[in-house]
Amino acid sequence: MSIRRRIFLRVIAACLALSPVLWGCNRSNNVPANHAGSTAHTGSVVPQNPQNSSNAQQGSVDVAMITLHDVASAYRADPVAAARHAVSWKLSNGQVGDGVHANVKYSFTLGNLGAVVLQVPGTSQTYYIVACEAKAGTRWSCTGFASCPVAPWTTPNGLPSPYSGLDTCTMTASNGTTYHVFDDAKTIIFLGTAKLSPGALPPGRTVNLDGGRKAVEVPQGENAVLYAVDNGRLLFAAGNLPASELERVFSAMAPSL
Repeated sequence: MSIRRRIFLRVIAACLALSPVLWGCNRSNNVPANHAGSTAHTGSVVPQNPQNSSNAQQGSVDVAMITLHDVASAYRADPVAAARHAVSWKLSNGQVGDGVHANVKYSFTLGNLGAVVLQVPGTSQTYYIVACEAKAGTRWSCTGFASCPVAPWTTPNGLPSPYSGLDTCTMTASNGTTYHVFDDAKTIIFLGTAKLSPGALPPGRTVNLDGGRKAVEVPQGENAVLYAVDNGRLLFAAGNLPASELERVFSAMAPSL
């Protein structure tokens, strides 16, 4: 086993221990939640935040409750609109908000999958809610949600410098797509794997990775999405960093996905 793979497996083990709660968008039930586990229900959930721990600073503001909603078909033609209308929250100071009025920190799509990162306003620390998305026909739907309060990350996450200190978590959506999310207040990086589906992948520029491997780079706004096919699996990388930097990250990490 290569050194990179051993490092990445240790990182994933740490991520699973700290992985955020996932919720698929299917029904409307109240479900218990902590910051490690998964469920396939919509409804109101209580995320585990520093606010809920004995180490929380007095007066800090975090997300006390997240409510996930079924999304009307009128909003499902666009993945960002679908994510915005699927989530609302209540802060620990009593203020309420929803995704419609939240800042979209980052979003990407790749064929029939994607993700939307909503930044919750008014919290003491940077707080993201990550929505996993999938498209059937022309309609987008939620395949999972994760609550992601950004905390200092002191253990190297396996990414090349200068991204080795990003906070990190791992989540698996209801369609089996796995997302590894690395983030801080400025940077969002996604690495993931998905089952290769019959849906057409977008064309793009072929780029060379380490070890003679190749990937396809697809421009997306000011950034890019990278993907490669490996033994029937789709490997992908996305993020709000320059395409050349995303290539460097994907080149280093793709063998371990």
